[in-house]
Amino acid sequence: DVLRLDWVCDVLDRVFATSEPGFAGVLSALYAGSRLVAAHFGVRSKDTLHLWFPSYDVALDKYSPGLIMFTELFRAAAEAGIQRIDLGKGRERFKLGFMTGSLMLAEGCIDVRPVRRWVSGAWYASRACVRNSPLHGLIQGPKRKLRRAIRWWSEGGSQSPRAPDGERTGP
Repeated sequence: DVLRLDWVCDVLDRVFATSEPGFAGVLSALYAGSRLVAAHFGVRSKDTLHLWFPSYDVALDKYSPGLIMFTELFRAAAEAGIQRIDLGKGRERFKLGFMTGSLMLAEGCIDVRPVRRWVSGAWYASRACVRNSPLHGLIQGPKRKLRRAIRWWSEGGSQSPRAPDGERTGP
């Protein structure tokens, strides 16, 4: 949880307190009566709104409070002169529903420590190789089971976790 890091919260506080023509923190909220049902904190540059931290009340997910909030946020952004909304990387369903286009995104790291640089490079190269492999689809099931087992192990392994189909997933 990135919000547990003090320095991240300090940066977000400073961003929220900033309101300049070319840069400002943006906090949006949707209420049902007095109940907060969805919220978003992001950044506005000159003519672009960058989504950072969306959230909604999962108890009300059947009413789609997040989608309602984004619809109203996007409407207000257009009225305020925003010409582009950066939904961030990822292919979540709500992003696919709202987007009208996409831009290529690159990511990487620079590390001056040789061993760590080598390990990171090997990790990213092997991940790209697997993703581009025809076997990528076949490993999705085992990958999910491995993640469940790791989560089970990290939580103390107190119960025997079961997959939805009843198959045992823990060690």
